[in-house]
Amino acid sequence: MEAGLHYGSGDPSRFDGVEGYEGYAAQFNAVAGAAGGYESVSGFGKPQLIGTPDQIIEQVRYIQRMTSVKEIVVGAWGFGGMPFDIGEKSFRLFAKEVLPVVQAMPAPLQARI
Repeated sequence: MEAGLHYGSGDPSRFDGVEGYEGYAAQFNAVAGAAGGYESVSGFGKPQLIGTPDQIIEQVRYIQRMTSVKEIVVGAWGFGGMPFDIGEKSFRLFAKEVLPVVQAMPAPLQARI
């Protein structure tokens, strides 16, 4: 299940007036404003880093800006019946193109939304 669906980011108003969930509502409203609408928020919170090396780097930058994350965990290089050699190729591409850039990124604590 997609995290955005699970956490209700497609409709942040569901958190209005719910004590303890003010942060969720503020965060989802800010993301929706930046993304151009709530329909753009449905992907927020997806844990998968998928795409080209440049796309993955941008995903990590976005996640860091939104959550102040300073570490990420990666490790699933094959899905379903994917042949090992294709997963290994993906892993090696990540290590060569993405990892050095991500390791060099600053990880500042962002202001709370």
